[in-house]
Amino acid sequence: MKIYTSLFIFFVAILVTACQAPPQKKSPLLNKEAPGFTLLDSTEKERNLFDLKGKNVLLVFYRGSW
Repeated sequence: MKIYTSLFIFFVAILVTACQAPPQKKSPLLNKEAPGFTLLDSTEKERNLFDLKGKNVLLVFYRGSW
């Protein structure tokens, strides 16, 4: 019984170690100011990034149409 307990603990330790996420690399552009650009929104209106300065912005790029 003692050997089964030891093997169980050994395999659980291996499983826990294998399932840990690798360390994340920090992006060199994180928390940096984005360059200014202008894009068209879904209503064909021009949107300038400079006009949104100081606000949170989420850019979503998708292929195709809705």
